[in-house]
Amino acid sequence: GAILPMRIVMPLMLIIGYEQIIILQILTPMKKDSAILTNSAIGAFIGLIFNILLVGNMGSVGSAIVLFLAEVAVLSSAQFFVTRYANFKIPVKDFVKRVKYSVPILILSYVMVSLINSPFISCLILSILVIVYWLIIEYFIMKNSLLTESLNRYWRRYKGV
Repeated sequence: GAILPMRIVMPLMLIIGYEQIIILQILTPMKKDSAILTNSAIGAFIGLIFNILLVGNMGSVGSAIVLFLAEVAVLSSAQFFVTRYANFKIPVKDFVKRVKYSVPILILSYVMVSLINSPFISCLILSILVIVYWLIIEYFIMKNSLLTESLNRYWRRYKGV
């Protein structure tokens, strides 16, 4: 019975993570306490309304939906304030590219888990493959400047330059 509610709330790992970064790292240092209070009030209002509408009929699935909707509302509100005060927007194009590049790894993961009986071995092999895959994607395709600088610094130190 917990599988569907868990699937509904799993995207909240990303949503709440980003939300906390923009609230705690941008709005709080800017002393935008009224914006933070507004975010909380919006989340509470959405949670209250949808709890009344959904939880009685849908139970745990309704509760998961309510949690998801409330957090999306808080994120939207926080992003509005951050865009307004700090002119910072979500890098949607980069996010979509990374999601697109995640598809082959997801397919590979499914195939590996199906073919290898040992969870430890499949996890070990997949971990190595995922690290190598994302290093290649970030360095050669996305041209991630932080990764490029770090690797160049490492190679200079390694070569003794």
